[in-house]
Amino acid sequence: SSIQALKQARENGHKIFFCTGRPYPDINPSYFDLPIDGFIISCGAHIMTNNQTIYSNPIPYELLKSLLDYLIQHDIGFSLDGIERNYLFSEAHEVFRRFECRNYNIPYTTDEYADQLLAENHMYPYGLCKEEDLKQICKISIYTNNTKDLIPFMEQLPSSMHGYVEKSYSVQCFAEITMKENTKSSGIDYILKEFGYSFENTIAIGDGFNDIDMIQHVSIGIAMGNACDELKACADYVTDDIKIDKTNIQAICNKSKDGKGVKHEEFVYIDNISIY
Repeated sequence: SSIQALKQARENGHKIFFCTGRPYPDINPSYFDLPIDGFIISCGAHIMTNNQTIYSNPIPYELLKSLLDYLIQHDIGFSLDGIERNYLFSEAHEVFRRFECRNYNIPYTTDEYADQLLAENHMYPYGLCKEEDLKQICKISIYTNNTKDLIPFMEQLPSSMHGYVEKSYSVQCFAEITMKENTKSSGIDYILKEFGYSFENTIAIGDGFNDIDMIQHVSIGIAMGNACDELKACADYVTDDIKIDKTNIQAICNKSKDGKGVKHEEFVYIDNISIY
């Protein structure tokens, strides 16, 4: 299983971090019990080890407020991804209500019950967000069908920020916005500096468009078989689809650019790997 592969990798001296765009409330609580060393979350804006935050870089309050004015005025759904809580507006709120009910394998019957399930995972309606909550927001995730107003908004982001837009299965567009200095690769660099490990001994595994900077940044970049074409094109190695080979994490840990295997102290950064 993948869990056994993670255990074996750590026994071989690897340090393993989940590096994801997801914020803390979006991470399955069971992942915190996995045999890994920490989390680089919200696209590098929030880093945790031993279930404790060691780094966070929220969006400045006044800048965030100016962005929210536009999003609310044009009814563009968003999730404010915080260090401890998420706040959901419009379409994003609806997306997560349905998603949470699907997670529990129950019919979506009432908004009130769905909101109770969300609250258990620290996710709340935007109307409950207070000023102090806005000061701990690390990332804006957008879920919307309003592409007409979203595209010009993304094109005119302040120079201190960056973001991207892609298609989504739940709405027409999904987008992420963070401070420019926050990336998955910046999170990796922070971990390396914090713990004194060598950049040359790093590998990363990913499957999505927002993994490109991470895959290009590390010494060995690996794309899953189910990864998007853009990621596969810049990866050093493409493994099998996770649905085909559930043990391919272990295979990955024996791969390198020269085919001779990875070094003993290598860091493994895994993005959105399914756990079986």
